[in-house]
Amino acid sequence: MANGNLRRTVPENKARFVRSDADEAVTHTTSQANSRTMWREWPQIDATEAKTLSDILMGVAQISGPQVDGETYAGVYSNADVIVVRDNRRSVTIRQKLIRLTTVLLVTDLPQPVDAGSASVLRPFEYDAGSDDVRIFEYRFLDRSSSEVCLSSIKDIDLALTNYTIIDRQWQTEPRGDRTCTFQVFQRKVSWSNSDEEGTDVKSIRTIGEEGYYAGVHYLKHLRRESETAYGVPLEDAANILNAWHADEDPDATGKATVNVAIQVRSNGEAYITRTIEYANKKATPAVSATAHGILLERQMFTGGGIPRRSVVLIPNVIHDVADALLATLRTATTITLDDTVYRNASVKRSVRPSGLCDITVEGKIATAGSVLSQYQDGSIADFTQQIVVDDDGARHRVTGQRLIVQSEASAVQFMNGQGPYNGATKAQLTRPNRNNLKQHLDGHMKYSAKMDRYICLRFVWASVEPTVGTFAVAPAVEGV
Repeated sequence: MANGNLRRTVPENKARFVRSDADEAVTHTTSQANSRTMWREWPQIDATEAKTLSDILMGVAQISGPQVDGETYAGVYSNADVIVVRDNRRSVTIRQKLIRLTTVLLVTDLPQPVDAGSASVLRPFEYDAGSDDVRIFEYRFLDRSSSEVCLSSIKDIDLALTNYTIIDRQWQTEPRGDRTCTFQVFQRKVSWSNSDEEGTDVKSIRTIGEEGYYAGVHYLKHLRRESETAYGVPLEDAANILNAWHADEDPDATGKATVNVAIQVRSNGEAYITRTIEYANKKATPAVSATAHGILLERQMFTGGGIPRRSVVLIPNVIHDVADALLATLRTATTITLDDTVYRNASVKRSVRPSGLCDITVEGKIATAGSVLSQYQDGSIADFTQQIVVDDDGARHRVTGQRLIVQSEASAVQFMNGQGPYNGATKAQLTRPNRNNLKQHLDGHMKYSAKMDRYICLRFVWASVEPTVGTFAVAPAVEGV
């Protein structure tokens, strides 16, 4: 083929049809709704003119009434793209992509909107309750001249969808690089129907967390704490739902006690309500035996003896009335059983939780003789040391260290003074004779132990030793020294 047969121009009446692409997401009321995008071409173009001609075509942003195969297409089209396809070394084919634009003069000129998804909304605690607050609706492939009408002239009421309100409008030029414009409308949901007709029962409630699990199983059921959220609630129904939740709170019947309730408005007209509940301890009773169902917090043992001397037990989540009765009972109880051991009732304390439930903390110390103190011979004298002492007159004495653990202060004083029934001791036995020319005084020590609730007494008893008891040899002299 001679070069004279190749085209050096791209006239409108010589354009040939290639294909049309239907855009299912964007429709229009005109008869050309399904052929918004169209390709046309000019074949047999001189390859030496390809760049110049393609630049000329790209220099035109919009085309009114383009022709294809001799037919004129009504409307304004965006010149979206121009590509050059090489046929051989001498000729090329130039193709052009056209997108039909919509010119908006009235709201009725707008094409059907495309739901582009929800707008990003910052939520507290990164928790999405599952409903879309703000959604973006796009009107695509618009003419540049339509911006003023879309942004200012059209009323909100003509754009708002059912149950939504307009919060923002934006105009974007060439968001897809195809020389078209997009009109974005941000719509916020304002009508919710997630409650019954009376607005007291929520249809959708999510339990978003439970505390009090141990290895995936409830360790103690009454230590469980749950958080519930009702979402999609009309704001005017929030008060009714709160009242219904308060009616559901009955530690005696349902066992539920509310820790806290929070209401937040997520968008115009919608609220979500969160409450945290915990459960009452049904095992707790006004009887002293209720301490057997407590939790052992602390237990102290006597060194080396393996015998408990102090325990602290917690009775959690007690109903207020039961706590009052239990406190009244414990106030007059002499001994209590904690952790299968009898203790003296040392102290009892109540703390009130935010839910109104109470925690009772009971402290027990070593109890009566014959139980936990049997190893220590409570009330009996025990000898713990002996030695022979010579006084200034050469008389020998056996000094015996004695120990007594007793609850009565009067008995402790009698023991220290050598009075009373303790071992038949007399005051004379407690008086040490002269030694080193000094008159010895009574020797001993008495101390009260708060942990044991006992007096610990130590004294030394002197007794004369007969000469026949024991001998004291004198070391021989060493000659020659």
